[in-house]
Amino acid sequence: MTILAVDTGTSEVKAALIGDDGATIASASVSVPETASTDERVDPERYWEVVAEAMRAVAGSGAPDAITVTGQGDGFWALDSSGEPCGAYQWNSTKAAEIVQDWEDEGVIDEHYRSSTTILWSGTSAAIWRWLEANKPDEAKQVSSVFCAKDWINYRLCGVIATDVTDATIPFLDLGSGDYNDEIFARLGCENLRNKVAAIRPVGEQIGVLSREAALAVGAAQGTPILMGCIDVAAMVHGSGLQEPDAALLALGTTVATLVIADTADCSGQAAGATLKLPGADRFLRVLGTSSGTSTLDWCLQVLGYEGESRFERFWGDVADGVPGPLLLPYLAGERAPFLAPEATGAFLGLTLGTRRADLARAAAVGVTFSLRHCLESARRRQGGTTVLTGGGSSEPAWCQLVADVTGIAVAADRQGASTCEGVARLVTGGSVTNTDRFVIYEPRRSHYAEYQSFIELVRLMRPVWAAAADHLATIDD
Repeated sequence: MTILAVDTGTSEVKAALIGDDGATIASASVSVPETASTDERVDPERYWEVVAEAMRAVAGSGAPDAITVTGQGDGFWALDSSGEPCGAYQWNSTKAAEIVQDWEDEGVIDEHYRSSTTILWSGTSAAIWRWLEANKPDEAKQVSSVFCAKDWINYRLCGVIATDVTDATIPFLDLGSGDYNDEIFARLGCENLRNKVAAIRPVGEQIGVLSREAALAVGAAQGTPILMGCIDVAAMVHGSGLQEPDAALLALGTTVATLVIADTADCSGQAAGATLKLPGADRFLRVLGTSSGTSTLDWCLQVLGYEGESRFERFWGDVADGVPGPLLLPYLAGERAPFLAPEATGAFLGLTLGTRRADLARAAAVGVTFSLRHCLESARRRQGGTTVLTGGGSSEPAWCQLVADVTGIAVAADRQGASTCEGVARLVTGGSVTNTDRFVIYEPRRSHYAEYQSFIELVRLMRPVWAAAADHLATIDD
């Protein structure tokens, strides 16, 4: 079966024609223009035009047997009673920050985590709905149906209002039953939203067929089946061939994301990250995205003077030449996993008059990788699961080796990358990854155990310091 798969990203939309063997026949990407999103609101029709453009770019390479959509989750994409869009906010909206702070002060955040294993943030549908009711009641009254970005595209393709279990998870799903939980709606003060959330349909199920209008827009045949897809992180994991419990996908990108498959939803421990219910019985995905990653390394390159086309080569050369001693706490943008501390800041510790630029480069690379290990240990119940690296950072052999050394486990770098389009295509057709040549294995060569333990202790000691510093700086600002 040939699948036309679409990845509805925040800043970029991708489309790919996936063949019977799971390989990509043709692909295209289109940037989402700034005019499609203003003041954290999305123009749904403009976004649909971007998706249609990406689909047209690949549709001419072959007639697909079916179409499926994956992409960004959470947020708030709404229709009115006549089926017209009446408001769209993405997952990264901060409009409802005060709602979340109120929940934190009232203990609702921790209570929700203990039942759902998910931390709430301002870009969740519950928070945005509460903000709308309080600040834009007329807009809230228009809302008839609510779903996610991929569901809006499915609606434009076939006119069906529906979602899947992965996108339905946050924040109203009962992880045990796989259906919405009325108690959660009540806990979050969202009783008025209960009859507006989209019905949950199984991943891979045909939910409709391509309408005549949509067929003209995307360049595919009218009547092409539309199959329910899933959230992008679930597609990424499946696209990397990971299925067994404790298998982990580590995305080395702007932020470092740790995705771990679990067979239970464990609500104990420190509240951080999110848990998604995966398609099928008793499978969940723990998602811990740090606030540090290549953005922190880019900052380091700039501040330490690594410039020009060879800057990365010189940086990683210095990382290899650096010596232990200095440590970077890489929280330049605060932290959200595996602990929640938005007030956290970055810090080089252990500097002396003998500290060299190479030592600082090493401290930065090691610090970011330590934060990755911290997330992996928090998300994984048992050691020994397959660990795959993906994202832009996985193309750097020195970083892949450092991950293996810091975690103390063998890691497989995915040279092909975890394609969300290929992942969702395989998921809806029941296919799996068979090409193992795409992986490069890195075995641990040295131990960072003592240095990592020092890092963890320093983080523990800094937590109250960050809180006190934030209060002090707020006083200065006043």
